[in-house]
Amino acid sequence: MSSPVVELDGATVRGRAAAVEGVHAYLGLRFAEPPIGPQRFMAPVAHKVRGEIDARSFGPVAPQLPGMGMVPGDATPPAMDEDCLFLNVWTPATPGPHPVFVWFYGGGFLSGATSDPTIDGARLAARGEMVVVTVGYRVGALGFLGLGDTNCGLRDQQCALRWIQDHVDGFGGDPGNVTIAGESAGGGSVLHLLAAPSSAGLFHHSIVQSGATDYTRTRAEVDRVTEMYCDALDGDDPRAVPWQRIIEAQGQALMPLMMEMARMPFHPCVDDALLLARPVDALATGVGADVDLMIGTTRDEMRLFLMESTLADTQMRTRVDRYLGHDGSEVVRAYQAIVGDEPMDVWAAIMSDHEMLLPAVAVADAHHGETYRYLFTWEVSPRADGLPLRACHAADLPFTFDTLDQLDWGRWTGADTEPTLAASLAAQMQDDWVQFARTGATGRSADVVAQYGRAVEDDDQIEARLAVWR
Repeated sequence: MSSPVVELDGATVRGRAAAVEGVHAYLGLRFAEPPIGPQRFMAPVAHKVRGEIDARSFGPVAPQLPGMGMVPGDATPPAMDEDCLFLNVWTPATPGPHPVFVWFYGGGFLSGATSDPTIDGARLAARGEMVVVTVGYRVGALGFLGLGDTNCGLRDQQCALRWIQDHVDGFGGDPGNVTIAGESAGGGSVLHLLAAPSSAGLFHHSIVQSGATDYTRTRAEVDRVTEMYCDALDGDDPRAVPWQRIIEAQGQALMPLMMEMARMPFHPCVDDALLLARPVDALATGVGADVDLMIGTTRDEMRLFLMESTLADTQMRTRVDRYLGHDGSEVVRAYQAIVGDEPMDVWAAIMSDHEMLLPAVAVADAHHGETYRYLFTWEVSPRADGLPLRACHAADLPFTFDTLDQLDWGRWTGADTEPTLAASLAAQMQDDWVQFARTGATGRSADVVAQYGRAVEDDDQIEARLAVWR
């Protein structure tokens, strides 16, 4: 079978047939010049397509620390290089114009790869008759230090969106109907791009999956991260050392940074250039009002990050007090009345809501445009030590792309024991995501919080949990 070919302005792009019939894949498309040498820590320079382009394999992955294996796909990428600004396109073989769905990977702004089979776009492209694009961007120190230009990872994403505006019609996509989406740090990327005035016109709908947090940094915080990071380089010039040394120093600095910052140290910041305000504040002033927004969380987000399997009541109360910065007895009593007396359940619910649910609701309330909320409730398999993960962070990811049969997602999510129900949920989510990408609406009233799980649950508990903080 001959390779599919696309003619762009002055370039011939040769792709390959995707694993799904009727879908073509164009992989490893360069959208920016290599961010190396003088361009390290600088905004990306757009790449002009030219000549013959072999788009049959993924490009290198952004340099990053080894994966921790918390979820399937969280592994060390096999091919890393500082020259990492590539995107991938899956497109139906049928004539367009098709809606365009752009995905930014998660990974705490520290990791992620478009070659991860979890986010293969073929099935979503086929189900939705739409063009699916996954974008590589710089992470960690290379993407979010205070040297050179700030927010380089976000600038990479904007550069890719401009490339899409210029070229996606050649792949059958409609540049006038672009949705950006992502989970975790990918969702956070979407939120910060939505809040950036310079993003105007680059996309029309947005989906934030578990990405609304209060982690946006100030420039002073970024300067402190940069100072501590440079200390780990022992006087070496970060602009001159090999990228492997950049990542080595990042590993050395990460724990001290986490202890001082108490949250993700490498993260988008308000820099008075790309970002003029925190997303929730920018949206409240009307920024992004012309972009439709769908935003949601999993019900038990932070259970993925719990360190131990059990917790004594005294430990839980001490943690809550330290976490809130004051006596948390009233909050504990309120949550005990909702989720029960088990200390780990109380601690996990308090942290999940404070870290993820409350910021997501605040963003939804602040956004002036069409806004829809959802809650993901499918419970995954318990952790190896017996801790129930329930509907934890990242549980929704393989459902979005219908890749439950990839890697170890079937066992991890428990979908292997309920394949029919899991397949039905994946189809439901994909259909809703596709409809939103096509129209900017979900088919439900904006007042209804859509649920995705084994069954529709009583949402009184979630409302009661929110009421604790009001």
